[in-house]
Amino acid sequence: MYRKADLRKDEKERLITIANHRELGAGFEIAMRDMELRGAGEVLGIKQAGKSKDIGLTLYFRMLEERISELKEEKKKRVLTKIELEISYILPETLFASEEDRLHFYREIENIESIDELEEVEKEMTSKYLQGSDISLGKQNISNLFLLLRTRLTLSEYRVKKLSKGGMSYVFEFDT
Repeated sequence: MYRKADLRKDEKERLITIANHRELGAGFEIAMRDMELRGAGEVLGIKQAGKSKDIGLTLYFRMLEERISELKEEKKKRVLTKIELEISYILPETLFASEEDRLHFYREIENIESIDELEEVEKEMTSKYLQGSDISLGKQNISNLFLLLRTRLTLSEYRVKKLSKGGMSYVFEFDT
């Protein structure tokens, strides 16, 4: 693999680690072992601790970049959870000043990817869209909408494709 007569002990250990971890997804183990051997440094930066140039930092970074790309692709492939429950969550048109505001709101909630984002939108809605409106008019539907959105985000993390109710039971369909 690498021919240099005077390899130090830590250099040999690095090469052995790389040689032993060539399977898909092994980048984390390599990174952890490398951190043990030479310290953390900047994992994704140019400043590195130790003499990493002797063991092929290029190979290490290529493997790290491949894993980062894989993780980004996995995130893009999130499961879109469909919830089929008999819960009213349609918001009255009177809550919005205009049709444009209403469409903007629905586009915004469709793109939410985290509970934190959802909470921000919920706060924004209560302060912006409900000002001057009869809050009691759609209060339960608003509550139901955000409950369903929270549920959808949570179920999506567990790769649940569909939630429905069958008789007295709830049915979960998972994405495999």
